[in-house]
Amino acid sequence: MGGSSSTRRIEFEQDPNNQIVVTEDFAKRIGSHGTNSGRPSRRKMESEEEFSHSYNQKLKELEDKNAQLLNARVDEFAQAVQEVEKKFMNSTGSPVCQDLQDKVFRCYTENHKKTLLCSADVRAFFECVERARANALMRKG
Repeated sequence: MGGSSSTRRIEFEQDPNNQIVVTEDFAKRIGSHGTNSGRPSRRKMESEEEFSHSYNQKLKELEDKNAQLLNARVDEFAQAVQEVEKKFMNSTGSPVCQDLQDKVFRCYTENHKKTLLCSADVRAFFECVERARANALMRKG
């Protein structure tokens, strides 16, 4: 750790049978650097498990965040629908021209094969509805 450098000493001895002998210690050192017979090392497996766990945790966090955003958007949409209904779907008015509508209905039931006989009643009902619509627009405007 200090300022001195260490040196490694290597000795070679010639085997009398001209064979190369590998010590068990050397085999262990070399084996720890490579893969063990195609199996991933324990450290690599732990790293993959950590990655998988981290990935699953991040995925769950994103799913939760997405669910929160979806709920917020659903609430905003529901609020917007209520505002639109309040503004445009105000159905406090009573039916207009009800007497003329009943008269047209009676005419059609009595003259179901001769509906042209009801054209005067239909025209009167139509004009009444148009007047009511114009009056309603004048009041809002």
